Amino acid sequence: MELPTTKHLKVMCLRRNIKTPQKARRAQSLSNLVLACAITILLPNALTAAPGITESLQEAQAMTVDGARSQTLIDQTRHETEQLLQEYRQLSANLQQLAINHRQLSEIHQQQQIELASLETQLAQVTATELDIVPMLFASIDWLETTIANDLPFYSAERQERILRLKKSLLAANISLAERYRRVMEAYQIESEFGYTLDTYRDEITFENQTRQVNMLRVGRLGLYFETLDGKAGGRWDSTSKQWQQVTGDDLKHVKQGILIALKQRPQSLLILPIARR
Repeated sequence: MELPTTKHLKVMCLRRNIKTPQKARRAQSLSNLVLACAITILLPNALTAAPGITESLQEAQAMTVDGARSQTLIDQTRHETEQLLQEYRQLSANLQQLAINHRQLSEIHQQQQIELASLETQLAQVTATELDIVPMLFASIDWLETTIANDLPFYSAERQERILRLKKSLLAANISLAERYRRVMEAYQIESEFGYTLDTYRDEITFENQTRQVNMLRVGRLGLYFETLDGKAGGRWDSTSKQWQQVTGDDLKHVKQGILIALKQRPQSLLILPIARR
């Protein structure tokens, strides 16, 4: 608190212009008296107010320090809050991604359950089909064996050996049903091709009570013919008598021509050959 000075008191007291010496002395005395009274009144208050000012300054300094600490704490708290907010956003994004992944996995699981049910149904059908296919395969092999026995005697040993292998494969535990089926169908395909091909090969036959090496000519399943190695004799298979019958003249010439065509040594041409009725 600022105390009034003597000058201020004089100014306060001498507001009015005192012209006479007597009045001047009276005014001076009055000013001194007022000054003395003011000092008497204000001096104790000034002395009393000095410790309060010091305390106020100390409190202000303490408040400044507390304010700085509070600001530091606020800045630290704001930094931690921003970090937590960033972590929250990252966790939220991760949670959304996990939700998407979970939804996709759920859909995949549902699709797998549908496929599993379908596979189980197919497996049951395969089991039932297997029970039906195995007897059918045995019947097919029996039909092939009968057909070969009643057919022209070409590649007899090879064809009979194929039938034996098929029968063994149907009884083999280490061969799958699919492989058994494939082998039977392959045998049918081979037998089918014999019906529309021209072929020649060397074989051993019994003709006129003699075993001879001859050149065979197979014309599909229509006829089977032979020519001796020296080319002087030939014959054909008679399906009725199950024996070889001799051919001569033009028939023998056509047999020779057919063998050359099968060997691709002659161009294809019309063959006139005898065919035995079955």
